[in-house]
Amino acid sequence: MFKALASKLGLRGPQASEEVERELRKLETTRKDFLEMGLTLAKAFDGALYPVDLLTNAILKRSLALTAGFCLLIRNKNYLCAASLVRLHLDSLLRLSAVWLVEKPHDFASAVLEGKQVRDLTDEKGRRMTDRFLVECLGKQEPWVTRVYEATSGSYMFQKLISFRLIIPPKRQASGRSQSERKTISLMTRFGLRAASPCKR
Repeated sequence: MFKALASKLGLRGPQASEEVERELRKLETTRKDFLEMGLTLAKAFDGALYPVDLLTNAILKRSLALTAGFCLLIRNKNYLCAASLVRLHLDSLLRLSAVWLVEKPHDFASAVLEGKQVRDLTDEKGRRMTDRFLVECLGKQEPWVTRVYEATSGSYMFQKLISFRLIIPPKRQASGRSQSERKTISLMTRFGLRAASPCKR
């Protein structure tokens, strides 16, 4: 992820690190926006809170946590986990967007807050609101949603995961491998992977 961003920006080495850090700082400034949205929500209708307000507040709180976690993971070069948080962020957006697709928004919000799965609920036309359905609906207004959804799908993430070198403890390498390990090595070889010793501490 870091390399892809740096390449897109035409940056290398320390310059790339500085640019990414600047982007992370910009992202962190959105915390103020989220807090202001929460405050505005709390003051609306003389402070009365409705189910949709509670759902929105929960999503705002989750977004704050995900943004903080994403920045921390990127700074620690844990890009795979950071990418997973992007998907969680998108999931929050998709669930919030469903509020505009149902006949009774507050009933929908109450159901979600009670633990009902959004995919088991239906829109105003009786269609189940699966992730794919929500992506298609929101993607018509915001095309980037479809791209991010596909880029963070389970199969895509798995392909990225297996591209990393697998780790086998060095002691086992030196003293011979068990039948299970030999099978694993054989499978790795078939897919063009190779074992790697863990980094020294």
